[in-house]
Amino acid sequence: QEGTGEATTPQWEFPLSPPIQRLTTGGLATYGEFEFAELYQFM
Repeated sequence: QEGTGEATTPQWEFPLSPPIQRLTTGGLATYGEFEFAELYQFM
């Protein structure tokens, strides 16, 4: 799965999967803003 650009999308979606599911239970709007901040730190 390493060759197409599509592999890059699910790559950083994996590490965000655990935190996303946790925030999803509380609220999708919160996960959106929270995930953005976490993504910035990850980069």
